[in-house]
Amino acid sequence: MAPPAFYRRALRRLARRGLRPGAGETAREFERRVAELGAAEARGFGQIRSLYERTRFGGVVLDPASRRLAEAGLAALARGTRPEPSAAVGTAPFSSRSGPGPDSV
Repeated sequence: MAPPAFYRRALRRLARRGLRPGAGETAREFERRVAELGAAEARGFGQIRSLYERTRFGGVVLDPASRRLAEAGLAALARGTRPEPSAAVGTAPFSSRSGPGPDSV
C-alpha cells in the first residue's frame, strides 16, 4: 500500500530541502531529523506524521478538518511557517466513515 498523497507531498518538499528518509527509517525517526530544520518544520511534519500513522495504520479517513491540518503541515514544510496553533493533532478531527480516501489531500 502506497503512503497517502499528503505524506508523499511532505516527503517531496523535504527532499527539495535536502532531507530524505533513510532505508528502514521510521516516520518517527525521520521526524527527529526534520526537527533539525527548525521548530516550524518539526511541528508541521509532526502533524503530517500523526495523520499518516492514523490513516495508514489506523484505517481512519481524513475529514475536512484533518485535511486542513495536513495542508497546514505541508505549508510549514514549504515555507518554514508555523501551522495554525488551533490545529492540534489528536482533537478528534477524524472519521471512520467512508468518504474520500487518504490520498485525496
